[in-house]
Amino acid sequence: MIANVSRAQLAQVAVNDISALSRFPALSDSVVREDWAQVLDLCEQILPAAQGKAGIYSLMGRAFVHEGDDNAAIAAYRKGVNLQLEQPKSHYALGVLYSRQQKHMQAICHYQWALRLQPNWSKAAFHLGQVFYRVGFFEQAFKTYQSILTRDPSYADAHLALGRLHEHKGDFYRAAKQYRQAVFLQEKAGSIGVSDRAMAYQYLGSALVQIEQPAAATSAYREALLLRPNDASLHTQLGLSLMAQAEEAEALAVYQQALKLDPNSVSAHHHLGRLWRNHQDLNRAIGHFQQAIQQAIRQEMNRSSVLSDCARTLSNQGRWRELFDCFRLAIAHQPSFMTAYCQRTIQLPNEDLLFRLQRICGRFLMGLRYADVDMAYGILCERLAQMYECLGDLSVACDAPTQAVSFYQLALTLEPENIEIYSRLSDCLIGQKRLAAGIALAQAGLLQTAAAIDQTTDQEKNQTTIEAAHRLRLQETLQRAIAQHTTGATSSGGNEIRGVYRNTQDWLCKRESAQISTAEVTPPNAQCGGVTCQACMGGLIRRFSPTQVSQRAFRCNPALATDDLSFAPFAATIPNGRAWIAPKKNAWAVCHEIAIFTPDNFLLADLSRSYPWYLPGCKHHDAINHSVFQREKPLPPPQRLPGKVAILSGLSGHIYYHWLFDVLPRLEILREHLQQQGLDLSSIDYFVVNNFEKSYQKETLAALGIPAEKVVESDRVPHIQADELVLPSFAGHFDWVPPSSIDFLRRTFLTPADPVEESSQQHHKKLKRIYVSRTNANYRHIFNEPAVIELLSQFDFVPVILETMTVAEQVRLFSQAEIVVSPHGSGLTNLAFCSPKTTVIECFSPHYLRTDYWMISQYLQLNHYYLVGESFACTPLRQLMYPSGLTEDFSVVMGALRSLLRLVTSAPNPPSDFPLPIALS
Repeated sequence: MIANVSRAQLAQVAVNDISALSRFPALSDSVVREDWAQVLDLCEQILPAAQGKAGIYSLMGRAFVHEGDDNAAIAAYRKGVNLQLEQPKSHYALGVLYSRQQKHMQAICHYQWALRLQPNWSKAAFHLGQVFYRVGFFEQAFKTYQSILTRDPSYADAHLALGRLHEHKGDFYRAAKQYRQAVFLQEKAGSIGVSDRAMAYQYLGSALVQIEQPAAATSAYREALLLRPNDASLHTQLGLSLMAQAEEAEALAVYQQALKLDPNSVSAHHHLGRLWRNHQDLNRAIGHFQQAIQQAIRQEMNRSSVLSDCARTLSNQGRWRELFDCFRLAIAHQPSFMTAYCQRTIQLPNEDLLFRLQRICGRFLMGLRYADVDMAYGILCERLAQMYECLGDLSVACDAPTQAVSFYQLALTLEPENIEIYSRLSDCLIGQKRLAAGIALAQAGLLQTAAAIDQTTDQEKNQTTIEAAHRLRLQETLQRAIAQHTTGATSSGGNEIRGVYRNTQDWLCKRESAQISTAEVTPPNAQCGGVTCQACMGGLIRRFSPTQVSQRAFRCNPALATDDLSFAPFAATIPNGRAWIAPKKNAWAVCHEIAIFTPDNFLLADLSRSYPWYLPGCKHHDAINHSVFQREKPLPPPQRLPGKVAILSGLSGHIYYHWLFDVLPRLEILREHLQQQGLDLSSIDYFVVNNFEKSYQKETLAALGIPAEKVVESDRVPHIQADELVLPSFAGHFDWVPPSSIDFLRRTFLTPADPVEESSQQHHKKLKRIYVSRTNANYRHIFNEPAVIELLSQFDFVPVILETMTVAEQVRLFSQAEIVVSPHGSGLTNLAFCSPKTTVIECFSPHYLRTDYWMISQYLQLNHYYLVGESFACTPLRQLMYPSGLTEDFSVVMGALRSLLRLVTSAPNPPSDFPLPIALS
């Protein structure tokens, strides 16, 4: 809540002691009569010879406020406080005036002066808290409101403001508690205005909806409506709480009443659209969505959410022309983001599926800008079909056939004569054992091919060669499907999996009771999205209790208990064991599954992993539900390796983060295992890692004493069988770095700093503050990086590109850094080498918030902040541009970054003409 001080309220602020009034009866009489023009004339006359000029200027400030001249009032008050600093009421008045002019830092200074002179002035403290809130200094606002309530627990507005702060940072339980207290105090006081009481009930209802207490929220909204019965927004919010209770008929009536009160209500139209969509009345839903969009444009309101809902509904109905219009509005809302995306996609290579998708999407977005909408329509349909087809191919490559089917069906809706899509969709259905559907589709595709050939002229015969290839593929698919449908046979290949052991120790001890049949293995729980599951990641984020410190900026709690997420590493040797390690396909489809088998063909679940895997603390995942059981094709025959073969490969082990935290720590577990047997790493004949191409891989393995000739790349030999398969376990939970891994890396790579030559001392000083650029990365770029670097340079930051540095250089860089700013990415792996108290600012896309590096900061006592940026807002279009949040580009909000930099560098930038330290930490 941000309250405003009116001119009348400001003018009522008592004037500081003015002895001149008693000595000048005419001036005193003019003040009593509120003849402010006369007051100003008299003040001008008596000012040259008057004693106590500070008081005269204060009176002139009050008069100028009454006359509506804020600038003159500020000038007068400032002259007064320059003559006599100890004037709390003048400082308060200046705080109000500067706040009204959006000069927040000056307002903060004067409110603080007023409180320094009159510490228990709750009203001044409350307005100071409001200014802190406005500029995004949420922690300071929080402390200010708490100080008020410590002195005066009955200050209802402070409770209301604290509730808004809690709600802003997502703590709706505490928000509701504060709102309830505000309501109680307002009711008790009785003299509070109707509008203020209604607002308190409205805020309470909003918080209760968020904590899933819709019945209580409904009661709060009804109380608010008793006070403000003609408030359309309150009716709309009441409708939301009723919808949460499945009271749809009453919600409909409430929404309709909101539109009677305000026919232009964006929110009422939007939520009515959602209601009709729930009832599958899509035409009505789209009508309300479109009215909401029109009103949002007219009223210059944010329309991202309603555009997303409208676009999703239009897409489901296949109303492509209207969908494209919706997309046009979305890109017009964020033109700079669209320009940056299109410019980047033009430069992408075409051979990679993800890059191909984004190239097509870039052309699609440029097509939306065509002036001739009718001429563009056919081109847009073709490009959208190509995107859906590409998304289907991506899903197949990621072993997500169900998702692939949905994309291919959408592509076929747009291009019903595209034989290639028939072929891919039928393949997908048959691979899922949906034989009848696959057969029907293959037959439909063959009929479509025959019709196309019949209509082909002699001049077009040369264009049918591609169609012939697809026809042959469809025929082969059809024959295979009919054979499976007739006989019920499926190809299992060799080495058929007999079952699963949850624990390797159970197999070593031959515990038959621990065996799990393959019949008991079910697909992964659909309730959890694995490592990208928002619910599970939300649970991990809450463990760090992030506190919002400024606009879009949060600080992780340095004290965190994680005992319940402990992980016990181990190692085992499996004679004649097998390892399947999925090879990397391209930059985004890296190793997605690792399966370890016993010689009698049981999967060892605690040594095997596969995406989507799970995050620590997940309640839905079962380790036996491995993706190897859902494979459409049998594994290739294993390649035999003699002697002792150690498996070190990890999921996504090609990436710097996973290499350092998943692959290398397995070597330490292996070393300890061998040491217990009186052996060392030299006793291992081969070390299997994902690949061995990058310089950091060669550098780190060499530092650990692993000869290059003993390294085997699982990308080249994905299925291995060994005389002795030596298996160090994973070091910890996936995407949750254990302290033991951090200690191991620091022991191994963090050596005492070499003496810095005198000539290079200045260079090293500059590198105390670094910005890690992702300009060379394949995805997740900051689109406004030049502006970010320019702002950071004002705070003495130096941009670095880590890909150009050796591991040793990166280690030294981070070990000497005092502040690190970086977008989320593998470069932050090097936080493991930072010194305690180093400050970290991690920049995120709003749709890809991760805790991967927070555990490192907590363990090493780093000050970890994160900043949430802006991405493209229209969800259906963004999901075409970026099939995963992992790849999403974003922009940094410059004002938010500037505020956070001032906070962490102790540079709040107070106004130079009125020096006063501002306590921001």
